[in-house]
Amino acid sequence: MTASPATPRPVDEPRLLWRDEHAAVLHKPSGMLVHNSAWAGPAEHTLRDAVASELGDDWHPVHRIDRGTSGAVLFARGAAIAALADALQRDDARKHYLAGVRGRLTGDHIVERPVPDSGGVPRDARSRVLGLRVSTHAHASLVRVELFTGRTHQARRHVRSLGHPVIGDANWGNSRFNREMRAAWGIDRLALHAAHLSWLDPVLSQVVAIEAPLPPDLTAPFEAMGIWPPPDALDAGRRTTPA
Repeated sequence: MTASPATPRPVDEPRLLWRDEHAAVLHKPSGMLVHNSAWAGPAEHTLRDAVASELGDDWHPVHRIDRGTSGAVLFARGAAIAALADALQRDDARKHYLAGVRGRLTGDHIVERPVPDSGGVPRDARSRVLGLRVSTHAHASLVRVELFTGRTHQARRHVRSLGHPVIGDANWGNSRFNREMRAAWGIDRLALHAAHLSWLDPVLSQVVAIEAPLPPDLTAPFEAMGIWPPPDALDAGRRTTPA
């Protein structure tokens, strides 16, 4: 998770995408932490706080996404927390991200590159990066990233390993390029969005699939750059398991 900036920019309020008695999926805006931690810096209003105010204090995040990333986050309560955490680790669970990246990224790539954990120990990590659309007038592309493992900053690290960092990435991107994209196209956030989340629900005994629409702070600049909308409406529910 990206460290807290000194003065975080204002963020939109989260939105409830789906809920049943034991689970809920929230649309987290860019700039908001999923939950407070000593590592993230001083305490602030988080997605966890917003959920507690709306649904009750017994709801907790099952997984997390970076502060700068927008999109779907799964919450649960009671015994469902552990059960859904296990469900998200299964091969039939799906996590798809959309990203605006630097340069011309085309084709379909399986990335197998270890990602260090919080203690610096390398962990196996596997992603699929699919080029969706290349801008004809900006040095950028739209890609979809599917995670087969869930490591810290995995999507950002893996697209960077292909030579195409996410726009606005202060950790693995290029600060000069990020400034240029902010000035030219108004992208003042990490251009990464958790667009699709699905799992085989152990309580409902059925697959739950949630789509989180791309927010306006990315659709507007992506449209101006000519990389939105993507072709084929993403076909977001399809998964290709790497050999």
